[in-house]
Amino acid sequence: MINWLIIIAALTLLMLAHEAGHVIMAKLLGLKVTGFGLKLKPQPHLYVAVKWPFRAKYRNLYLAGGSLMTLILFIRTLCKTKDYL
Repeated sequence: MINWLIIIAALTLLMLAHEAGHVIMAKLLGLKVTGFGLKLKPQPHLYVAVKWPFRAKYRNLYLAGGSLMTLILFIRTLCKTKDYL
């Protein structure tokens, strides 16, 4: 049972970090963040709401921000694990 709780907690933290990546990228691009939180319908999920940019380049950078944060955390974890060095 405790292993499932650890897995759920780890995934929740990963999702929070992913969404934080979107927020950080939005701030770097000068976009207005209008919301950040948890929605329960249609299924529970975290979200970030921003004033959607007109330029496609900014939209793509904003969307890539979450994946970039996840990738950074993954690489950081690999670097801290001695087996992968």
